[in-house]
Amino acid sequence: MPEEPDVVVVGGGIAGLAAATTAARHGSKVVLVDAHHLGGRAQSDHRRGFTFNRGPHALYDRGAGRAALKGLGVPVSGSPAPLVGAKALRAGKLFSLPTSPASLIRCDLLTPLDRVSFGRILTSLPRRSTRALVAMSAREWCDRVTRRPSVTGLLQALVRLSTYASDLDALSADAAVAQLRLSTGGVTYLDGGWQSIVDGLEHAARDSGVVISSGNAVSEVEVGPKRVAVAVGEGEVIGRTVVLAAGSPDVTARLLPGSVPEDLGPPVQATCVDYGLSTPPPESFILGIDEPVYLSLHAPNARLAPPGGAVLCAMSYGSAGTESVERLDELSALAGADRSTILERRVLSSMTVAHAMPKPGSGLPGRPGISVFGTDNCFVAGDWVGEDGLLGDAALASGVAAGRAAALR
Repeated sequence: MPEEPDVVVVGGGIAGLAAATTAARHGSKVVLVDAHHLGGRAQSDHRRGFTFNRGPHALYDRGAGRAALKGLGVPVSGSPAPLVGAKALRAGKLFSLPTSPASLIRCDLLTPLDRVSFGRILTSLPRRSTRALVAMSAREWCDRVTRRPSVTGLLQALVRLSTYASDLDALSADAAVAQLRLSTGGVTYLDGGWQSIVDGLEHAARDSGVVISSGNAVSEVEVGPKRVAVAVGEGEVIGRTVVLAAGSPDVTARLLPGSVPEDLGPPVQATCVDYGLSTPPPESFILGIDEPVYLSLHAPNARLAPPGGAVLCAMSYGSAGTESVERLDELSALAGADRSTILERRVLSSMTVAHAMPKPGSGLPGRPGISVFGTDNCFVAGDWVGEDGLLGDAALASGVAAGRAAALR
């Protein structure tokens, strides 16, 4: 490990790995420290030949995250979400879910007048100024753009799907509309799961000369005018600049008090159940309209299952716990996943999907930037930082931006 690296990166999730690689490629000596395995919530788990992400991850094809990976030379492969024949669940019954102009015409979820209203809203998305929506909640926006209850319910379900947020009163409309617009460009389920991104970023970091130290917790960060001191285990790492990509705002604030604003939006939670199946079920995609649930078949389209097998992911937005797990089992049965076909099942109850969603009144422009107020050699990165998207997009984009800024300091 270099005695005094130029840049110390705290945190080995995708934001930290992106920051470290970027800083190294700008000529800095970089040390990355993390207490755990690299990847954070982007890690994938392997069970009896099945690969489960930690939640039903998807990479937005036109998102800031994909652009960041391309810039770092990290290849990804996979398949689009299985939207042909997608279903909407309302009042316990399945209807066709409109996912294209052709499917909208045939959609039995909406009346003819509903279809016209919904189509107009979708075609207007690219022209809408999201800046004008900062003060509004996502629920208010859904209520204002149409007076047709069926269309409002569908819009709310699509906002949940694209943001993972269950409380639409606590989510800013600008972030919701930006995600809806982004979702029209498609998503990819990754071969090998999001672990493929973690592995690709680790390979890029090491190839760029980043020294990675894992297994020792960081307990404190001290920032001075010309140096930073990062307490790691029983020792410390001294550097010129530091990037805090430690995951949550709470952890970041504990490491360096005053580094995080106190008025961030709430975290987003969900309960997830993954099923490793011997054969794919008849239904591949179900979106709850009047209840916050979702189900999608990630494999065999993406390489996540043994030959002939399938991976089915179900999620309940929010943190209802045991009750949600039972409902997701019912949802998988509704999709046609017979119990005899379930070879592996994994439950993630009340997991954190995103650490802080943009809230009404501040929106995406009001999120913390990469620079820490009062310093010029400390930067932050994570899914709660910056204006460039949400979720993995925000983590990767802010990581690249923070790594560049730290190297050029």
